[in-house]
Amino acid sequence: MKSMKHFGLLAVCIALLPACSGQDDAVAATPAAATPPPIDARPPSREKFMDLMADLEAFAGDAKVELPGEDPAGPVAVAERLTRGFQQDPPRRLALEDGSTIYWGWQEGQAFIRSIAIYDADGELRLAGAVESLPNLRPRSGDPIASEAAYQQLLDKQEGWGSPPSVTLFAKDQQALDNWYPLARRWTQAAMLGFKAADCAGGQGPAVCGFVTQASVPTAAYSVDCPGELVNACPLTVPGVEAAAVPLQDFRQ
Repeated sequence: MKSMKHFGLLAVCIALLPACSGQDDAVAATPAAATPPPIDARPPSREKFMDLMADLEAFAGDAKVELPGEDPAGPVAVAERLTRGFQQDPPRRLALEDGSTIYWGWQEGQAFIRSIAIYDADGELRLAGAVESLPNLRPRSGDPIASEAAYQQLLDKQEGWGSPPSVTLFAKDQQALDNWYPLARRWTQAAMLGFKAADCAGGQGPAVCGFVTQASVPTAAYSVDCPGELVNACPLTVPGVEAAAVPLQDFRQ
């Protein structure tokens, strides 16, 4: 098992060779409204990226998960799925003044398969997520999505395409999920806008950017400290709280 993990880490690093030679190198632990501004949105350095991959594997251990929409052949290793979502060069990062940081990326050639990782101010990985097929509220063709009716039509289309959206979060326990879920939710909102919150000012922008804060995405959460190998046996309760008060335009891609 250990050799397989090392092989998985090597494979991701090969896919990210340009990122592995980059330069140097995120909401408070509660869903409070007052959030410090970002201080750094640069891609991680090679060392930070290697640390991220190692942290994800240590965080997930031998845990496996059955994900919605995945191949029905069976569960996948949590560590493998999380690292796979960071293949694209380079992964993205947002750090805040309080020291918390969120990383995100996507699979090479499969941009709808994404991963996120959130660290606290002490550099401890607290929350990770496997994200798939997030709805795009600003489609390349057609009108922007700014109402519940239009959003439901989009979800129905994705269901018909066999690509329903899903967010699957992993934490050590319920407290960690409660503390860091607001930041994960805010990232999801920015991602659904295509990380183009700067467009919120004109035209239909205000309506779309207002609606994204109300749009819901099917979300599940599990404890990676589950006694059994399959974390689906250890569900956590997704908090019914607002997203963190990080400006959407601070998430850059």
